[in-house]
Formats: sequence, C-alpha cells, structure tokens
Amino acid sequence: MAAQLHLSAALDDATSDHRPAGAGGACPPPPYARWTRLVHLAEQGGLDFVTLDGAGGSGRPDVPAVLARAAGTTSRIGLVSAVAALPAGRLTPLTSAAARFAVDGRAGWLVRTALPGTGPFGAQPHGRGAYAAGPGRHPAARRALSAARLRRPHRPPVAVVLDVHGPDRRWLQAARHADVVLLDAEHPAAAQVCRAALKHQAAAAGRDPNALRVLLRLGVDLGRGGGRGLRPRAETLHFAGPPAELAGLLAEWHAEGVADGFHLLPAHAPTDLLAVVYGLVPKLRERGVFRSGYRGRTLREHLAPTA
Repeated sequence: MAAQLHLSAALDDATSDHRPAGAGGACPPPPYARWTRLVHLAEQGGLDFVTLDGAGGSGRPDVPAVLARAAGTTSRIGLVSAVAALPAGRLTPLTSAAARFAVDGRAGWLVRTALPGTGPFGAQPHGRGAYAAGPGRHPAARRALSAARLRRPHRPPVAVVLDVHGPDRRWLQAARHADVVLLDAEHPAAAQVCRAALKHQAAAAGRDPNALRVLLRLGVDLGRGGGRGLRPRAETLHFAGPPAELAGLLAEWHAEGVADGFHLLPAHAPTDLLAVVYGLVPKLRERGVFRSGYRGRTLREHLAPTA
C-alpha cells in the first residue's frame, strides 16, 4: 500500500461571514454554531485537524470558547488554535470546557509569530517536555491543565507556518521543536527541497525526522466558492477546479516527496469543505493515499507517520 498523506484545513473564513445586524441594530450572535458544524463536517471526512485564527479584526469570536463548543460535538478531530507564541506566562484565558478538550489530547497550537528573544516557541520546555502554559482565570481550567500535565507529560502538538525563503532561525527552531510545519511555497519543487532540508535539520538535532510533519499550504476553490473568503498569501500555491483533479495532484505531489500532507485554505469554507469531504477525500481513498478512518483519538496519534 502506498504511503498515506495527512490532510487538514483552515476554517478562518467561518469567522468572517457574519449575518447582518438584527432589528434595532442589535449585533448578531457569534458564529459558534456555524463553526461547530464545519468542524463536525471535517471530522466526517477524517481530517487530521482544523485550525482557527481569531486575530485580524473586530467581531472575531473567542477562539478557546469556539473550540470548546466544537469539541463537545466531535470526538476525534484535532482542534488547533493560533497563538502569538508559547510564553511561560499566561497564554490565554481558558474556560473549563476548553481545558477539558485540551486534556483529551485533541488540542494543538499554531504559532503565528515570535516573542522577542524567545523565538516562535516561547519559553524552553519545563520538566519532561511539557511547555509551561498559563492556567487562565478559572479554577476548573487550572485543575484540568494540572491533570493533563500529570497524565500526559508531552505538550500539545505545535504547528508553525514557514515559507521556503530560508533557512533561518525559525527553520532551526521548527526542526528542533515543532510537530508540524505548514509550508508556503510558490512551486512544488521548492517545497520538496525545503521539506528535505527541515528533515535533515531535525535529524541533526537528534530527532527522528519522521516526527516532523511538513504539510504544504494550498489555497483551494473547488468550484462554487466564488473566490471570496480566506485570502492566502501571494507565495501560497493555489488550486481552482474539481475535487477529482485535486486528488490526482495531491497524490502525485505526495508520491514525489513534496510534502507529508496538505493544509487546505478554502476560498469559502462552507462550500469548499463540503467538496473536500464528499469529493476530494473519497478520491484520495480510492487511490489508497488517505486512511479510511481515524486510527486513534488524539492529535498526536493522527500526526504519526502513516503507511
């Protein structure tokens, strides 16, 4: 059987399509229900994880609260929230529900930027590999996170966005500490070279290079999204077309060693995610390059090398 790829998606567009204000100018409720439906749909497709970034504008929901709600209606899919860095101090206020979903092993962090003098991964690890994360304001969250550290000594998986314009300090830190690199590249060949370099650096740092998963970021418009919504960066690869054609392209790139998998950036999340789950995923499974179901319950298990 051919090696199998990893697949994930960014659902940030779900936070930017608010309904108009109601009568009397009342603000509409946050789109928690809409985002929860999208996470549930992504789990139906067997995606490894979804990401949500609450930064970048007013009206964005409280990401931990949204993830906690989504966690309550799903049981397997990884839920990754973007953070500025992983400092030793308070990371973000957590509700008790958010803490519970962190305890069950499905939480992850997507590091956006670096803190001065610390690099993108913040403080050095404490103890047996657990990063110090702030306990938040709620006693229940503190108890849950303390229990998580006792039962699960390893920190939640960390993802970082890189581009091929390196190597630099972020590359080195990613090779040493990250679980996932979400890679921006203008061409598959550049991504292939970057992936090989990152794996080499991971091995030089004493890690198993296969423990670092390099996922190529790909903006997708699968037919009816109209291109509105999430706008990937200029150097991010783009695809517009039917899911069957995309399946062939991803299978080819994966076989050539371009990436361990793909992080999809939908042009319009509600439309494109349907096409991913009911069009792309079945075609990938027909080719034997995407698993038929989850092998475990935690995000770390989803990210393990597949074959």
